[in-house]
Amino acid sequence: MSTNIAEHIASKMGYPQLMELLGEELSGTALNSLLLAVFNQRMATQAPTSLLKQYAQNRLVKPAAVNVLRLKTQELATLQFFCSQRFEPIELSPVAQLGTCSVFGITNQQKVLTALRNSEVQADATNSLALHYAFLKKNNVKMFGTHRFATVNRLLRTPLTEIEGHTPHFSIGCLVTAGVDTGSFEFEKLALYEHLSTHAQLLKNIYQCKEVSFSIIPLNLDGNGERMLEFCLAHLKAQMPGFEISVKANNPTQNYYQGLQVKTHIQINGAQIDIGDGGFVDWSQQLLGNKKERMFTSAIGIQYLHVLLGDLWKQEG
Repeated sequence: MSTNIAEHIASKMGYPQLMELLGEELSGTALNSLLLAVFNQRMATQAPTSLLKQYAQNRLVKPAAVNVLRLKTQELATLQFFCSQRFEPIELSPVAQLGTCSVFGITNQQKVLTALRNSEVQADATNSLALHYAFLKKNNVKMFGTHRFATVNRLLRTPLTEIEGHTPHFSIGCLVTAGVDTGSFEFEKLALYEHLSTHAQLLKNIYQCKEVSFSIIPLNLDGNGERMLEFCLAHLKAQMPGFEISVKANNPTQNYYQGLQVKTHIQINGAQIDIGDGGFVDWSQQLLGNKKERMFTSAIGIQYLHVLLGDLWKQEG
């Protein structure tokens, strides 16, 4: 839709080939310089009163309606717990490499706040952690074994949402496990267990959620995938006997994850709420050009928990 609008504007201005010129013929450096000059010129004529008016109308720039000290305490407690589970904490930049969400992921660039200088506002921390892992591995041939990363980050996404408690920018806790295939689905079953176990312990021990359960959703599995699912379920049942882990119907339309998607649920006032999400992705395979690469990512909605639990949450110790 926005592409059609842009083309209509270009045509109305008398430059029907403007989109093609800017999008394809100019180098990235030249386009960046041009846009910087354009915005610099526009801001030179901006008055403080008009700036305030625009601020009032811009839903993306307002502060979050949270108890700041409590949220920061929760964020720190979350990151410390991730670290205790052998996930290396990473402090991401507030901006990501341009295309981090759309080039090797599937997020439409229109859902991301694209910035200048070849960057975009951080919209999916797991993508950025995947890019960080690929960069490290590409530049360090001695980087063997399985690697675990964690971050607590504020993300911003542009689409409107009607889900109560969801806002344009929000705090989220993310985990990424990456390595190479070692056979017998060892990577898959261990990564899945470590993420679900971390989610469960975080929610029960740090956030005092009494009821935590999980759903596993197969995604167009072939024969090898079915065997992987069997191995993973057997390992989960052996390692997490006290948790409800159900297998849902295959979701043929889901194309963010590969093979398996998992959802983490909590119960609040009798209602089941999805508070976490995860699954296998092929991002490291795409980034490194190696089909033996494996990656599992997951996330927990920290700010969503903050809103749902309200003053019920308290840090132990």
